[in-house]
Amino acid sequence: MSIHKQPEHKASVVSQAGKQGLHHSRTGGHHDQEMSAVAAPALGMHAAKANVLSMQRAVGNQAIQHMLRTSAHTHPHVSLRSVVQRQPNERTADDTDAVLPEDEVGEANLYAAAAREEADEGLPEDGPAEVNLAAAAAREARGSGDELPEDGPAERNLAAAAEREDAPPSNRTVLHELGFGAYYDWLKYKANKQEKTDLFSFFDKLSPAEQVEAIKLMAGSDAPDFSKFTDNMSTRSKLVKRVNWDKFSEDCRKAKSMRTENYNEDGYMDQAYYAGVGASAGAAAAKGTANAIGQAGDSGATSFVSHVAPGAAALGAVASGLQVANGVRGVMEEGVGSYDTMHQVAEIDAGLADMTRSTAQSVETGRALAGKTAASAATTVAGVAGVVGGAYYLADGVAGTAIHHGRKQALEGIAERAGSDGQLETAARLGADTQTLNRNKSAATAVKGAGMIVGGALLLAGSGPIGWILLGAAGVVGGAAAVYKFWKKRSRKEGVVERYLDVENHMQQQGLDDKNKEQRKQVRESLMQQNGFNSVAQCYNHIVTDLAHAIYEKGVRGDDAEYMSLIENIGLERNAEQQQPKPEMIAKKLHT
Repeated sequence: MSIHKQPEHKASVVSQAGKQGLHHSRTGGHHDQEMSAVAAPALGMHAAKANVLSMQRAVGNQAIQHMLRTSAHTHPHVSLRSVVQRQPNERTADDTDAVLPEDEVGEANLYAAAAREEADEGLPEDGPAEVNLAAAAAREARGSGDELPEDGPAERNLAAAAEREDAPPSNRTVLHELGFGAYYDWLKYKANKQEKTDLFSFFDKLSPAEQVEAIKLMAGSDAPDFSKFTDNMSTRSKLVKRVNWDKFSEDCRKAKSMRTENYNEDGYMDQAYYAGVGASAGAAAAKGTANAIGQAGDSGATSFVSHVAPGAAALGAVASGLQVANGVRGVMEEGVGSYDTMHQVAEIDAGLADMTRSTAQSVETGRALAGKTAASAATTVAGVAGVVGGAYYLADGVAGTAIHHGRKQALEGIAERAGSDGQLETAARLGADTQTLNRNKSAATAVKGAGMIVGGALLLAGSGPIGWILLGAAGVVGGAAAVYKFWKKRSRKEGVVERYLDVENHMQQQGLDDKNKEQRKQVRESLMQQNGFNSVAQCYNHIVTDLAHAIYEKGVRGDDAEYMSLIENIGLERNAEQQQPKPEMIAKKLHT
């Protein structure tokens, strides 16, 4: 069956109904006097909208019912029930128990679906089903989703519908013919109720074939069941049942063949590393502060240090171990540039030294708790590890600060020369921002290395707790820098998304203040949803993924000089023969 096939009889019936209704209302009939009596005072006195709507409903009901009765023998398939308007909040057995009939899904069925799922809510009094009887009947018969005026005379609405009866069928009509109308109506109702109309508009712009594919993806089946579909698409947030709009967004974009891969999703190891670094830095800060106070003569602080030190040392060892694991993973990645490979090697070596230092510190702390006061071999080991690890951090940090700064400047130059190539400019600016983060982290790493060298040397010199204090301070600096980079990578996403969506220009066109954060957020959210994204993270991931594939096509498979320069300045090495780096690695380096 063609997806554009229209109903064979309904349109002609309504067309005739429209013409007969006009003639009936203008030339006579046993309802003319009653209609005139109601219409004249209502229009002449500018009655309230509710009265006008009531008049329209009465007029439309009388005209349509009269015409359908007179033509029932000619068009027996036209159901009087399908066009007679229900009263506000009226709910029938069909509304609560039955599956939506595929051949009679009008505006009212949208609310019937909602009534079945949420029995505690009455049907809206001002919904599409209650608007204008004549307009609703015309819309259902002619298969158009266009909205007709709510407050125009019934005759004018019917005439407008009759004139447009030959218009192409709406997606909604096609979906009903294909048996997917109930899904469309349920999603639209939920979008209106949960303030996701902009996101639904993206779904509404898909072709019928894409909409069917999206519904199947949402249902998780090629033969979806309506009840299972609503369960599969529902989630709970703060005990409130809502549609899973993240899934809705992703499945709609998949159906439209948009890329939905997230090459920069943090895995368990990444999350564990940042958690370990943060906890280690916090524990080291607390221990270092208490240690300093203890040196000033506070016995309570000294006792605190004795109890905190073992935990801080253990957390430090865990964080260092995860750092080593990340370094090994980085060395094994293909397409990475020479400096970036050496950086990973330095991270491994420094991490091993840190693990040694933390282990030795745990041993020394155990001796202190046992009442041993003299320095032991563990202190010497910790001092040596501090000096060695600090040297790696210092050298890597100094080199990284210079290299990342140079890359940042090169990428900013590429962005300036991009001209009309929006993808090149966006990628270069994102890459430059990432290099700025890496430069700042490298500078902090150099400071951490210097502190570790001094602290380790003091331990070797037997200078007492001051060496441990400096080692702890160095750990705080390094941990804080890592956590700061982690936070900045997430907080900058809004800026990247706003530049991509051209939020400032849209605000100016609407006469809004681009400094107003609330207005800015509203415009950004609206534009995101219209483009198929339910969150900043979804939109950002799409931007980075699309950019990575564009860079791969033009700079790896192709030989565009600016794109090849961009690849080099985000820390990758191009190999045309092996088609490296791949889009996954390009996306990672744009972001990290």
